[in-house]
Amino acid sequence: PILRLSGNYSSGYHWRQGIGPREARPTDRNVAWGGVDSHAFGTDEFLDLARLLGATTQIGANAGDGTPAEAAAWVRYCNAQTRRVPLWEIGNELYGGWQIGHTDAVGNAARFVAFRDAMKQADPGIQVMATGKGDEFGPAGLDRDDVWNDAVLRAAVANSGSAPDYLTIHPLVGLPGNLGGLPYALEWESAMAHPAFLDQTEIPEMIRDITKVEGLDAKTRLAPTEWGIIIGGAGWEQGPNHNVTAGAIYNALALNA
Repeated sequence: PILRLSGNYSSGYHWRQGIGPREARPTDRNVAWGGVDSHAFGTDEFLDLARLLGATTQIGANAGDGTPAEAAAWVRYCNAQTRRVPLWEIGNELYGGWQIGHTDAVGNAARFVAFRDAMKQADPGIQVMATGKGDEFGPAGLDRDDVWNDAVLRAAVANSGSAPDYLTIHPLVGLPGNLGGLPYALEWESAMAHPAFLDQTEIPEMIRDITKVEGLDAKTRLAPTEWGIIIGGAGWEQGPNHNVTAGAIYNALALNA
């Protein structure tokens, strides 16, 4: 029911390059994924596609190398006449070194407040999503997740500010290709155990992060805006991965969690 325009690409995306006559749009390097980008598919094409699908729209604002003013102008462009985009994600995986303009917990918190204030001024009715962190699985990693989420939540509600409508989570389970020669069945079990971890450990931990700051009547909800199996390295196509039945089953288990 929701069509999302975001991801690693959004951290270096400047939306004005993707509007107006297609022949006048610039072609440049795709910094996130390599190759070239013609900007032939931009905001209006995205909105048209969502309309044809009957989907609610969600856009990820560029909080990597973008500015609050740029994001606010994008909100006005989309919503000046009617609210065509109700959901706005502020940043994408800004905790990761693979991300354009990545930052630390304090930096993410400051960016969220600056972007939220500017975007809400452009349209007070939008719902905003803060970049949450739920991508680590060991005890030390869970502690790092907690520090990240606590910082952005506390900054959001400081000085009578409004809590995020959603805290994003990207439960992507990474498996190396061929897992060192393990049988397929063990690779399968490794992948399918991850939704149980989400259910029993990760999601309850993030709920505690939220209620610790906002109390039991917390407004903020979790938003899994990306999820799935990520396989890398040699032999990846021999194991369970995102584009075969294993991926569909993993997705069902994760969404149930």
